[in-house]
Amino acid sequence: MIRTEKLDSILLSDNVCERFHAEYDADYMFRRRMDLLLPEIQKSMQCEQRGVWHIYNVMDHILHSVEQMNILTADMPADERRLLAYTMFLHDMGKPACRTEEMTASGETVDRFLHHNEVSADIARRVVPHLNFNELDIMTIVQLVEYHDIFLLLKDHPTREWHIPLTEKFVHSFIELLNVFGCGKRNFDYLILVGIADNKAQNPALIEEPLKLIARVRDMGHSRD
Repeated sequence: MIRTEKLDSILLSDNVCERFHAEYDADYMFRRRMDLLLPEIQKSMQCEQRGVWHIYNVMDHILHSVEQMNILTADMPADERRLLAYTMFLHDMGKPACRTEEMTASGETVDRFLHHNEVSADIARRVVPHLNFNELDIMTIVQLVEYHDIFLLLKDHPTREWHIPLTEKFVHSFIELLNVFGCGKRNFDYLILVGIADNKAQNPALIEEPLKLIARVRDMGHSRD
């Protein structure tokens, strides 16, 4: 276990991005602890996300997504807020290891991060046991990180082999899958918050439709309540 008081304070603050960078730059011991725990931090700071969907590098996107999660969870119990803040802190840490370049039809170079959710889940599996979480919370965070991009796969009219038809039947079967790691309905609700926070830390000009889709998924998941 490591002492997490300072990191907890930063990740649950109103200005996560500003505070994290300030402490990382000014406090040698904090930076050393972070680099030993998560060498992916420096790689994420150096990893750009070229393309229309993102306006931040990987690390700043992560930190802004934590800020967005804190807004969404303002009225939730402290232990749940902490769990979800750390979920966002870890959700994209695998991106630098997965980064590839792709040329678009218009000749623009963009970055792709295929399977970064799986690599990020492996990182979470390695790191979270050192962050003063119980066994169920560890499994929950790892699961949320692994599935955080599920919304990108859901389509009303699938056009690619990896698309999943968005139906109420699929959503409820997915909730059943989440039951393997505790309460499936609770974890589904957490995943909805993860999807919203993730999108709100991306290009604000493009998030309206993804947020509408997440709202539809949420409504389908609660249709049998």
